[in-house]
Amino acid sequence: MRFRNPFSARREPASPAPQDDFQSGMAHARALAEQGLAQEAALVLDGLLARHGQDFDALYLLGNVCDEMARTEQAHQAFTQALEIEPNHVGALCCAALDARTLGRAAEAQTLLEHAVWIAPESPHARFNRGLVRLDQKRDADAAADFAAARALARGHPWGIGNPVPTGAPAGIDLQSTDWQCARFKLTHDIEQMEYLRRLGKLHREFDAVLDEYRRALEDPGLPLEPYQRAPLDPGRYPLLAATWKRPVHAPDPDPPAGGMVSANLPWTEIEAHYLAADPNLAWIDGLLTAQGLAALRGWCLESTVWNDLKAGYLGAYMHDGFASRLMLQLVAALRQRMPRVIGDLPLQTMWAYKYDSQQAGIGLHADEAAVNVNFWITPDGANLDSSRGGLVVQTRDAPDGWGFRRFNSEPEAIRHYLQSEGGAAVRVPYRENRAVFFDSDLFHETDHFHFKSGYENRRINITLLFGSRGRSDARISRADSQPAS
Repeated sequence: MRFRNPFSARREPASPAPQDDFQSGMAHARALAEQGLAQEAALVLDGLLARHGQDFDALYLLGNVCDEMARTEQAHQAFTQALEIEPNHVGALCCAALDARTLGRAAEAQTLLEHAVWIAPESPHARFNRGLVRLDQKRDADAAADFAAARALARGHPWGIGNPVPTGAPAGIDLQSTDWQCARFKLTHDIEQMEYLRRLGKLHREFDAVLDEYRRALEDPGLPLEPYQRAPLDPGRYPLLAATWKRPVHAPDPDPPAGGMVSANLPWTEIEAHYLAADPNLAWIDGLLTAQGLAALRGWCLESTVWNDLKAGYLGAYMHDGFASRLMLQLVAALRQRMPRVIGDLPLQTMWAYKYDSQQAGIGLHADEAAVNVNFWITPDGANLDSSRGGLVVQTRDAPDGWGFRRFNSEPEAIRHYLQSEGGAAVRVPYRENRAVFFDSDLFHETDHFHFKSGYENRRINITLLFGSRGRSDARISRADSQPAS
């Protein structure tokens, strides 16, 4: 995952900037980028650089908007020029390294990231991105160490059995930070998860005081009744909540099962051939994981306190924020082996999991910034109350080349208008436990409506892995290569 400066929500188009005013031009470019108008922002930045010469902020923003449009070579050039001005800027080093990785320049990517880690050993971003490069090098143990270090730098070290329960709120909490703000949905989930861990004996009885404080926070009059609406709670009133909120209270990293994670009994050659021949590239299979792999991964997702990203109806756990266990790394390695023509050596961009409320619309219409999307589900079928739905809806049209990532990932109404104008069809893949969907990540897709039983262990969990890069000719399945091998 690339770490960029966050842009705000879409606004009305900014007024044109005076041609001779650099600061106004930069403000205009940032406003366009915030709106998802990456191509327009790039034109403004090119003009500014042509008139005013090299500038770090302009080059750094240009690199980001070029990456939004999958113009990797141009982005890499912009970040490299920015580093000539500020050679020790960790963000530029990470971005240039990730672009070098996408372009197949592994040695350059490693050099840049080693420099970033040397400059800023406390940076979780530098450690995480170095882990990605080490994963490419099949240095899985070193990659896992970097991923664990990134989580510890961002969230602290795990607690649990044998470790003391925190007794006070950490200093310096920003009450306006969205990372601290609470919501009923996440509080309820975390209470359910800690109760589950207590039943398993994974948390000792001293954590009952933490649980009591979470329950008390649910009754706070300052907490909105709407389950997904966020609000800050006073850490002085809830010191145990503040000390444990979004921290790795329990963060196991179990050994992968001896029988492997991915089933060897599926007809993988036929599956690849079907995917490659499909137009667009789309296939789904049942029984992706071995029985032992499914049990191990499900147990890890139920136990791990990594569900930190609050959305409307679901919680997200991301690779850069703890969702990078050895189970998942072995799964990635096995998929490469089983699908050499579809996945092979494509770089793993990121992976994540979402855990949902019992009845919600799920994730809206969007596309992802990658070449191949692997999406699978691990909650038992017995929890699903509508076996005809609950899975994924994939459109047969992909995102336009000129759209930036923020636009094709967060503007469902614009996407629907585009699909109506272009035509195409929707493919509905119903939910099944251990069913995996493989598709061109550029295709628009959304969660199908679902209805699951209530209760912690019945929550719908889907896992996504993204391989390769959008728009790269050697990282996409071309129609010329779409016929099965003889």
